[in-house]
Amino acid sequence: MTDTSKTLPSMQRRRLLTAFAASPLVAACQGSFAGPERGPIAALFLGRIKDGDFDEQGSLGLQRMSRELGIPVRMLDGVGSDRTAVLDALRELATSPATMIVVHGGAASEAVQRAAWEFPRKRFTQIQGDRLRPNLAIYRVRDEQSAWLAGGAAAMLSKSGVLGHVSTKDRDDAIALHTAFTAGARTTNARIHVLDAAMPAALDTDAIGRAAIAQIGTGADHLFVTGSTTTVVEAVRGHSVRLIGQGRDWVATHPSFFVASAVADTGAAIMRLGQDMQDSIWRGDLIRYYGLRYPEMVRLVTAANAPANVLATIDDLAGQLAAGRIQIPRTERDRKLDAASR
Repeated sequence: MTDTSKTLPSMQRRRLLTAFAASPLVAACQGSFAGPERGPIAALFLGRIKDGDFDEQGSLGLQRMSRELGIPVRMLDGVGSDRTAVLDALRELATSPATMIVVHGGAASEAVQRAAWEFPRKRFTQIQGDRLRPNLAIYRVRDEQSAWLAGGAAAMLSKSGVLGHVSTKDRDDAIALHTAFTAGARTTNARIHVLDAAMPAALDTDAIGRAAIAQIGTGADHLFVTGSTTTVVEAVRGHSVRLIGQGRDWVATHPSFFVASAVADTGAAIMRLGQDMQDSIWRGDLIRYYGLRYPEMVRLVTAANAPANVLATIDDLAGQLAAGRIQIPRTERDRKLDAASR
């Protein structure tokens, strides 16, 4: 799940919103931009944008949008996952000059849908959400596809025949990623054993570390890490284990720990949202999916020394998965998305 850090005090939220309204860039745009296709944008993050993980990834996409597309952007982070706190923050954002409100992460879907209902003239976009309204769209990065490939690669690389998974994501997301990772692993090695996903609370750093060590003690020589990744990196120092990251490219930042990373770049999805706004093709009541056909968003990154046979196999499987010839087992998350689309 995203970082459920303490809800921002209402006075601090008001100061951020006041700064948004007073921004020279926003003020300059208010008279010339009539529609949401040119912004400005206000973005809400449940966790902190300096978390080095999921929320920072989204914030980098917003910064790129502002830099390359010239769309004014303001960010509000650390709101927490409490429904009332999220809804209060969304109501304040909805009364700001923003003409598009972006919510990063799926844990607040019900609150986002409620805010969209209360403010039908505002446009909302949720990254990884599962509820729609005529003025609310979902941009969903298909993280299960890169997770499936990560499982396939990990099973081929494993010497012990045991893989682990430590996750601090929302339960539905954690289960979906675990299901995909396990299915991919069993495709390349039918005898592989994948331990049940350890899902300690996102804020309990001690529990996260203990979960990683426990899975290593059970024989796992590769751990799939989905959430609180830097905590796991610190916990496994000195242990004989390799890691498979998720979300961002962890191979690039921690090459001595990671043999692969299941990239699912929500920042790139936010950049696509900005492009859709400028092209006037944004639509509410619609889920836009982005998978392996969009490698800037979804792909498997492997270490430079990955064996050639692993790379060849993964490349072939990626093509089959992108073409729809391989189906990933469905989970409760898929059923929620199906219901939202009806």
